[in-house]
Amino acid sequence: MAQMIMKAENELNAEGVKQMALINLSGAIVLIESFGWTKEKIKELFDKEEELLKECSKDHNLSLISMFDNECDIELTNREGVSYKDFGYLNIEKEKWEYTAPQWLQMRQNQKQWLGAMFTAAIGLTLHRMEGWNDEDIAKLVQKMQKVKENCSYDMKKMSEYAKEKVNFDAKELKMAA
Repeated sequence: MAQMIMKAENELNAEGVKQMALINLSGAIVLIESFGWTKEKIKELFDKEEELLKECSKDHNLSLISMFDNECDIELTNREGVSYKDFGYLNIEKEKWEYTAPQWLQMRQNQKQWLGAMFTAAIGLTLHRMEGWNDEDIAKLVQKMQKVKENCSYDMKKMSEYAKEKVNFDAKELKMAA
């Protein structure tokens, strides 16, 4: 069981790196293209986002997706349209969750489908805290980010090329290249 859990953790971490890069690069593209942001302002956003992720990682009873909903009034779903509220580990408030080894394994395997939503919540919540963005502004950003990801077929290389060509943004500058 320990090896299976370790494998699930490694897969989750690898998918997390991929999803964070896709989400952040699509966000950078949209912020430059549609909102006139500079590379410096985007770097500041990602620095603040990193602080938020550290805040959440210190307490396993914090759910970034739940925090985003509570502060920004935006309920995120996975690609199948299922709400995070249907999953205990994404909807933790004050209650502590104790898992058996098989439950931990299942939870980690299920979390992969929520990584995109989690990193979307990270950008949205960071913009809310840093710039005072409201739910409508964040929703517009998220919709535009989704179009960029779809137009680039969720491919980091294509998205990096798009960023260079369309908005003169090099993903490697912010260590986002895959």
